[in-house]
Amino acid sequence: MILLGLKCVTSIYPLRLYYGLRFCDVKDLTYKNIDYTNHLLKFEQNKTKGHSANSGVVIPLNDGLLSLIGEDPENLDSSIFNLPTYESCYKSVKRWVKRAGINKHISWHMARHTFGTLALSAGIPIESIAKMMGHTSIASTQI
Repeated sequence: MILLGLKCVTSIYPLRLYYGLRFCDVKDLTYKNIDYTNHLLKFEQNKTKGHSANSGVVIPLNDGLLSLIGEDPENLDSSIFNLPTYESCYKSVKRWVKRAGINKHISWHMARHTFGTLALSAGIPIESIAKMMGHTSIASTQI
């Protein structure tokens, strides 16, 4: 699946917003990471792989996410999202925000912060949020 420009933002940004995924992790996802039988996404976070017990991530996939990901392809090593560079996606977010008439600084990475804030507001303990985000310490989560 090739997602570019505004399509990149509108399709991938919510995935990052609701699951707190880093751009590098979304970019590196392959179909090997999908357990179609149990509707799960499983991967090791790039930034904390080998440095944290929290680097492993398992995310339940609802029908909307499965639809976004698509069918099980023949080549399991192929990327799920053939994203452009981080900079291109960042520029797309800026254009999207401007078109929406939002006068605040909103970046591609802010989706991750929003995930943490929403999870905390929902009563999820900060220790659990830190694990979900792959942080090695709660101090990183409290930013």
